Amino acid sequence: MTSYFPDQGLIKLLDLITVNDLKIHAFTNNITPSDSTVLSGLTEAAWTGYAAVTLTNANWVSLGVTSHIGTKVYPTVTFSNTSGSPVTTYGGYITDNAGTVLIAVWLWDSSPVTIAATTGTYSFIPTIGDLSQN
Repeated sequence: MTSYFPDQGLIKLLDLITVNDLKIHAFTNNITPSDSTVLSGLTEAAWTGYAAVTLTNANWVSLGVTSHIGTKVYPTVTFSNTSGSPVTTYGGYITDNAGTVLIAVWLWDSSPVTIAATTGTYSFIPTIGDLSQN
């Protein structure tokens, strides 16, 4: 049996995902995310200056539905490196606010990313989406 999510329901599904605050993290192990990726398989960044960022529900912006794809974006998130050495990160992931449930995982567009020592930063715009079958 195939289920279809009508366009009008796609943003509602994203609203349900973001109804509670979430956390976004960076990971430092070289993996290829897949359907079987689990939270314990990700090595969270731990360099000086790094901290997971809380994604507050109220800050998500809906871009609506285009070509049966619902999309929400978040304002720019920046990870900082204040250590004395460059650091490497391969991607990011989103968890529930407690950090116990993996919701999404991805590689950076130009993975891996090296963040310069002392004052280096890496910024990106978190985006989530869903798709109806058609």
